[in-house]
Amino acid sequence: MKQQVKDTFIVVGVVVLVIGVILGCVYGYLALYSDVKPRFEKVERNVFENTPSYVQGKAQVLTKLRLDFERAETKAQKTSLKQMILTEAATVKREQLPSSLQSFLRDLENGQLYLERTEK
Repeated sequence: MKQQVKDTFIVVGVVVLVIGVILGCVYGYLALYSDVKPRFEKVERNVFENTPSYVQGKAQVLTKLRLDFERAETKAQKTSLKQMILTEAATVKREQLPSSLQSFLRDLENGQLYLERTEK
């Protein structure tokens, strides 16, 4: 009888130990994952934003907005488009854009293009 009790305590102890090890591994993995995952996502986002297709797509959007800005006739239209252009331009590295677009953005930020043809 004493041997059965002793064996039962050993089995229960081993089961508790195994469950504890499993829970410890899961907790360790989750702690590591929560620390490492944001870094991986940041790297993935950085790689994505530097792909030629992403930069080309942003350049196309900015070029279309530039045309809309140049065709705008009222100050309100230009103000709205200026904000849209600068917001869109903030999502891409300027040095990756064509030089004509870079100079347009620079002039737009400095206010050199802002009030041209907007006397209405």
